[in-house]
Amino acid sequence: MRMYSVLLVDDEEEVYEAIIKKLDWKELGFEVAGYARNGQEALEMAEELKPDVVMTDIKMPYMDGFELARRVKEMYKNTRFIIFSGFDELEYAKETIKIKAEEYILKPINSSELREVFERLKKNLDDEMAEKSNLEKLRERYLKSLPAMQVQFLGTLMEGNLSETQIEEYLDNCQLNLSADNYAVSIIRIDSVPTGNKMLYLAPLKGIVEEFLTEEFINTDYTENKWKFRCFQYVGNLVVLSMFENGMSISRYTDTLDRMCRNAERFLNISVTAGIGPVCNRLSQMEISYQGALEALSYKVMFNDTNVISITDLEPDPYDTEYLNDVSIEDVIRGIKLLPEEEINGIVDEFVENIRQAKLSVAKYRVVIMELITELMKLVNAYKLDMSVIFAGDKDIYARAMELESSESMKEWLYNVCIAMKNSIRKERTDSAKLIVERAMQYVKENYGDIELSVDVLCGILNVSAAYFSTIFKKQTGQSFVNYLTQVRMEHAVELLNTTDDKTYVIAEKVGYLEPNYFSYVFRKHFGISPSKYRTSKVGNNEEQG
Repeated sequence: MRMYSVLLVDDEEEVYEAIIKKLDWKELGFEVAGYARNGQEALEMAEELKPDVVMTDIKMPYMDGFELARRVKEMYKNTRFIIFSGFDELEYAKETIKIKAEEYILKPINSSELREVFERLKKNLDDEMAEKSNLEKLRERYLKSLPAMQVQFLGTLMEGNLSETQIEEYLDNCQLNLSADNYAVSIIRIDSVPTGNKMLYLAPLKGIVEEFLTEEFINTDYTENKWKFRCFQYVGNLVVLSMFENGMSISRYTDTLDRMCRNAERFLNISVTAGIGPVCNRLSQMEISYQGALEALSYKVMFNDTNVISITDLEPDPYDTEYLNDVSIEDVIRGIKLLPEEEINGIVDEFVENIRQAKLSVAKYRVVIMELITELMKLVNAYKLDMSVIFAGDKDIYARAMELESSESMKEWLYNVCIAMKNSIRKERTDSAKLIVERAMQYVKENYGDIELSVDVLCGILNVSAAYFSTIFKKQTGQSFVNYLTQVRMEHAVELLNTTDDKTYVIAEKVGYLEPNYFSYVFRKHFGISPSKYRTSKVGNNEEQG
């Protein structure tokens, strides 16, 4: 049976002890994860415990139960609240409804009533969990989200960030059939509109494109000239991924897009241009075709009267990457960043073997090496790595790579470079985490007196997410940030008590506590004695020693 966690909050410890004894929590499916004596302490505990249920009194020092509920629900909207109070007031009931609490219970709490409340709550929580895991409902949600997933995948395909294996996996997950002999990407750009924003015309233009290309596909008499396509919005334009069978004439497809553009201009009274990228035979090469389509559009200034521009007409074979059919430079770079060491050797072997079998000309081989080194250098610069470590002291890396006399020597050199980069990146990531934590600790030491100081404030300064920061801070220091901040504040509070005659409320404000009573509470919890008694005991000890 699933156990749900409960955080109890009340400033009277005897009430907490009474509630604990009223129920067999385990039998009901709950476990009491913690107890807080006020709302502020409960908020800090909720950040760490993430309880399923918070049962809290209303009237408490430092932060009342309603404010606690609002603050916790901002962080964890699914946390359930049970409010209890000794006051039967209409305003309390209204506020309970407003914060969407599960129950409002009056003190003294009756055992049978409390049991009924948690039985209902257990059923609600179980139903919610069952709903989330209900496969049929999950399938319904999945099917509803498919169109958005497909568009997102197609956009990622244009960016060239997916391997062949990942593409196959995404095709299956998104229920897409993009199988074909050849592919080409076309970008349809709105150049000008009569009035309003260009984005307003994208939806009707997409309708015209899909209708026109579908009719052309159905009505053509030449089966070898048929194609399939997917049209979607991407980066402010329409992108058409077209799929051809062998023998398809790209010129016929270009003519079809030209007619489509003219129709769109006539029906929508807008100016439209289509750029067509080079034909490729693998989905992993869609970035090449997409970039070629963008390049084609850049020629619009030279061919102002043309609606369709094919990069193949202007730059024959501009992206000749047939030598990268199996493993590309991007795969090598991705391997350095993501793959374990034992898999990098295989990637390097395939990459070099692929080049060897392509039997490239000297000129093309030099281009490949230049591209490889360029991408490696980008990675070195991005992570600020030491080049002398990565390239074993070679000053002219390009010349060193060109001197390699065999594919085996190329494999050995590239493998050593990849491993050196992987190890350096791993160290850089670790050092980066240490640096973030060190900066955080230094900031706390310099700004512990800031009442507004919190995880969110600090993460905004450090420019990292709260989730990542909390993880690395605890890993590096062995304690949560909240505990560390409290520790620093308490250390400075003790120092001020020992070295100044400041009143307690003044010291409280100096170390970051707006509410003096809450400061005294935290101090007592931390040291087992109140600030005033701590100071008195120190004075007494000094007099005895004197």
